[in-house]
Amino acid sequence: MEYAKSLLENWSNREPAASLWLVVAAAFFFGAVFVRSRSNSDQAWEWGRALITSLARTLVFVAVPIIFYFLLNNDYAAFNKIYAAFTTGGSLSNQAWQKWRDQYGGEYHQQDLRVMQYTMTETQEAIQPADPTRPLLYRTIRVRQPVLQKSITRFRGQVTMNMIDSVHPTDTFNGYKLSTLYEYDVFNPTDTETHVEYRFPLSPQTKLYQDIHIKVNEEEIASYQVMSDAIAWDGRLEAGEKNIVSISFTTWGMDWFFYEILTPREVTDFRLTVVPDTDNCLLFAEPENGGIQLDVKTEPPNKLVTWTIERAILSPRMGISLRQYWPYAPRQEMIATLPYAGRALVLFLSLAMLTILICGAPPSLRQVALLACLFALPYLILMAGGIPTPSSVTPAQFARYQVNSLPIISIVPLLLALIALRKLERLPKVLILALLALFVAGYPFIGLLPDEQKRNAYEGMVQAAMIMYVFGLTLYIRLRAARATA
Repeated sequence: MEYAKSLLENWSNREPAASLWLVVAAAFFFGAVFVRSRSNSDQAWEWGRALITSLARTLVFVAVPIIFYFLLNNDYAAFNKIYAAFTTGGSLSNQAWQKWRDQYGGEYHQQDLRVMQYTMTETQEAIQPADPTRPLLYRTIRVRQPVLQKSITRFRGQVTMNMIDSVHPTDTFNGYKLSTLYEYDVFNPTDTETHVEYRFPLSPQTKLYQDIHIKVNEEEIASYQVMSDAIAWDGRLEAGEKNIVSISFTTWGMDWFFYEILTPREVTDFRLTVVPDTDNCLLFAEPENGGIQLDVKTEPPNKLVTWTIERAILSPRMGISLRQYWPYAPRQEMIATLPYAGRALVLFLSLAMLTILICGAPPSLRQVALLACLFALPYLILMAGGIPTPSSVTPAQFARYQVNSLPIISIVPLLLALIALRKLERLPKVLILALLALFVAGYPFIGLLPDEQKRNAYEGMVQAAMIMYVFGLTLYIRLRAARATA
C-alpha cells in the first residue's frame, strides 16, 4: 500500500498537468456514473450501492490511463537502455564506442616537456675525529642545486590529425591518427655547466606510440627510457648553451586533442599548429584573457589551426574537440519523442472522457480501455523495433524515418477506434477520433524541439488549447440544447 502511494505521489509530481486533467475527468465521471446508478428510491442502501458502484468504476477509469502510462514508460526505459547515447553504459552505442576506445585509445592529452636543470656545487664538511687531540678532518660533498630560471625559450609544434574513416564520418566514431613533431629550445641560463633531466609526458589514455624519434641538435637519442607516464633521458648543457630538442611520433586517439602546460610559467615564442582533415570540430583555448592568439586558415580539405603565445606568464590549455556524428545516439529522434507517449495518453483519455460526458453520452469503461490499447499500439510497435524500412533508408536515417511514420501508423488505431466507437453519437465520435489523431501523431513531436524552453512553451500552448476546447465544446452543447428547446 505504501509503495502504491509513493508511486502515485511520484507520478503526480512528475506529471502535474496530466494528473490534474485526470482528476478533473475522474470527478466528472464519478458524478455522471453516480447520477445514472442511483434509482428514484430514497432508501439509504440504494444511495450506498450507487456510491460504491460509482467509486469502483471511477477507480477503474483512473487505473486504466495510469497502468498504460507506466506500461509505456517502462517499455521506453528498456528501449532507452538498449538504444541510448554512447554515454549510457550498456547501450549498443556505448558498446561500439568502447570497442573503438579499446582499439584507438581515448582522448589525446599532451603535457609540455619537463626540463629540470641542476648545477653541482662542492662544500667542505668538518668531521670530528675520535681523538680530540687530533686535527679536524674534512670531506668534500657535492650538492645538486636546481636551476630556477626558465629553461624552455621557444616551442614549435606541428600536428597532423587524420580521421580514421574520413569517407564515412557519419557512420563512425571520432577516431583519428596523429603525426606529431614538437621542437623545444632548451637554454642554460647559468654561467656553469648543468645536468639536464628531460621528461616527456605520455597521454594516459593512449594505447600505442609508433615511430618515436628523439633528437638533440639533430642527433638521435637512443638511450631514452620509457617510464609509466613519460619518456625520460638525461643530458648536459654548457654555460649559456642552447639545445634544440625535437620529438616526433605517430599515435591514435578519439574525440579530443589537448596540449597543456601544467604549471604556470613564463611562455615565450610559442606556436602550436594542428592540421585536421575535417571541418567538424570545435576549437578552444584557456585562459581566455587574450594571451593566446588563435589563427584559422582553410586549405581544403584541411583546416590549419595555429595557437600563438608571444610572451606571457600563464598555464595554457588548448586543443580540438571533434563533433560526434550519428553513432552517439543511433535512435536519437525516437529517444526524444517516445517519452511523451505516456503523458499524451493520459491527456487524451482525460479529454476523451470529458468529451463523452459533455456531449451527454453514457460513459463506458470498455471504450476507455479500448482507446488506451489503440493509443499505445503505435508506440509499442516503435519500441519493439519499428516498422520495416526500405533499403534506401540509411542507419543514420532510421530513427527519423520511424518517427515520421507515426502519422501513417496511427491510421490503423484510428480505423479500429472508429469500429470501437460505432455506437457513439456522431459528434463525440468525430471529436474523439480527431483527438486520437492529434495526440498520437502530433503531441510527441514536441520532443524534437531543440531546447527545453521551446518544449515547455509548446506544452503550455497545448494546455491552453485543451482548456479552450473543453469550454468551447460545453458552450456549443448548451447553445444547441437551448436552440432545441426553443
